Amino acid sequence: MPIVVIEILLGITVGPSLLGWARSNGRILLSEFGLALLFFVAGNEIDFALIRGRPLRGV
Repeated sequence: MPIVVIEILLGITVGPSLLGWARSNGRILLSEFGLALLFFVAGNEIDFALIRGRPLRGV
């Protein structure tokens, strides 16, 4: 199971849907932080060796 799935499930559990431990207070939303973390994790999983090669040319 990917770590992203675990993070999303943890966010749903901690958020206002279930336990209500995390609430929006007008400053930085926990969901925005989670989304930034998701992009960071996805960026770390890019294997640049697989996408290396000749660039595509426009038609």
